[in-house]
Amino acid sequence: QVLGYHAKYKDKMARLSTGVGSATRYANVDEFTANGIEFESRGEFGFMDAYLNVDYVDGDAGDDVGGHHNLKYVPFMTASLGINVPIGTAFAVSGTANYYDQTNGPNAPIPAQVSWDANVRHKTTALGHPVSQYVFYKHGGEPLAYPEYVRRNANVNEMPSGFAPTV
Repeated sequence: QVLGYHAKYKDKMARLSTGVGSATRYANVDEFTANGIEFESRGEFGFMDAYLNVDYVDGDAGDDVGGHHNLKYVPFMTASLGINVPIGTAFAVSGTANYYDQTNGPNAPIPAQVSWDANVRHKTTALGHPVSQYVFYKHGGEPLAYPEYVRRNANVNEMPSGFAPTV
């Protein structure tokens, strides 16, 4: 399936300051637009199931206040690919890979990032009830970095996702 959109935002507010010990101030911002397209496909291919999702978003900076605007911190493109391979009736191996395009932080760009997960599943029964056991590896690659756009501390450009590789 493919989904495209054009959105127009108006009558929005933006935060002007968040200094420690001072009041947070807001201002009305100008109209801004966003455009996007999302492609999603899934299917069964003989010995495996798979899905692919790719989406793009772009827009203008009509709501810019002090160098910050809603779409500044959004990656232009993200993509996910997932595969599941059953092995007999009791086992399956699956994995997901995610791509996040370069985006902006408040002070500097955040480079493109990739993460991936891998899983092995075993299905059985216990006392007549289905039971699944998993061994998984989560968040392969470097921990993801997210733009620190909430506090906009002059010394902090990005925050780690907090997800370290896990088995």
